[in-house]
Amino acid sequence: MQCNICGASASFVCGRSGRPVCAKHARIEVVSRLSFGTSDNLSAREAAAGDRNSVKKIIESFNGSTKLFLLDKEYDTLGLPGFIASTGKQDAGVLIYSLEPERMVLVKMEVLPGHQGLGVGKALLEAAMEKSGAAGIKSIATAVSNDDLSAIYFYQKNGFQIYEVKPGIIADRDGMMKAGFAGIPCRDEIRLRLSL
Repeated sequence: MQCNICGASASFVCGRSGRPVCAKHARIEVVSRLSFGTSDNLSAREAAAGDRNSVKKIIESFNGSTKLFLLDKEYDTLGLPGFIASTGKQDAGVLIYSLEPERMVLVKMEVLPGHQGLGVGKALLEAAMEKSGAAGIKSIATAVSNDDLSAIYFYQKNGFQIYEVKPGIIADRDGMMKAGFAGIPCRDEIRLRLSL
């Protein structure tokens, strides 16, 4: 899906026009839950070997790469377990995680445009929480960039707390500061944790 304004890869759908937009052209708008509609037949399940291509496609549509660096560690999302959410026959989002000795790390969670705001992220997070509980793990951690306002909102709304900010770490790692969501400079890593 391409941005209706510039043709770049789109990560969002405009709530007013219904057209796809990239992070550069997206804006924040206050809306009620009533404007999102519903996601019929929503389910989240453990990703199987047959889901690998779908998982890769979703992650690459947002990042361009399946390798990510967060919480001072590099992760290869294709080598990690995860959950996939679908609505009927269409994949709607993924959550990739790493089980570590004292915590689960949410390495990547993405919900495809057109499915955002419909409960897909919540379903994926609940599956991760259930998996953590079954493994006896008492906390879940993740990290997002300072410009990812929708992720910061989502995680805090679902009980996560910011426990650390690493100023400049993203810009230093990338060797430059890039423009992120709505032109916000992408430079800092915000670390969040949920105690179970």
